[in-house]
Amino acid sequence: MRFGIDQQAALIDRVRIYFINNPDSALWVEQYKPPRTDGQQALIHCVIRDIANHSGCGEDWLKTMLKRDSESVFPHWPKKVEKNRHGDQVLIAKSESQLTKAEESELIERLYALGAEWGITWTK
Repeated sequence: MRFGIDQQAALIDRVRIYFINNPDSALWVEQYKPPRTDGQQALIHCVIRDIANHSGCGEDWLKTMLKRDSESVFPHWPKKVEKNRHGDQVLIAKSESQLTKAEESELIERLYALGAEWGITWTK
C-alpha cells in the first residue's frame, strides 16, 4: 500500500493495527522511487524510433540490440542483478517499465548523444 505525506496518520494507524494483529513479526519499509512518466515513455520511444529509422532497422530490433548486447553496443542501458538458473548472479538489462525517472532521463540523454554522433535529425 502507498501513503503520501498527507496520509501520515493513516499510515501510523495501519502499522499499529499490523503489530497488534502480528506481535511477533517485523515490517519492512522501503523508500518509494517513482517510475518514469508518460512523457518520458513517449519520448524514449520517439528517440529509439528515430535512431532505428536512420540506421535502417526496426524499432523493436534496435531496442532489443540496445538492451541485449548492451555491453558492446550501448553500455549505458540500466542494469539489474539477477540469479541465473545455476544460482550465479548476473547483470541483465532492465526492461523499460522497471526504469526510474532518473534512469529514464539519463538513458534518453545518452540516446540523444548516440544519435548526434550518427547525425540523426530528430522528430521530437
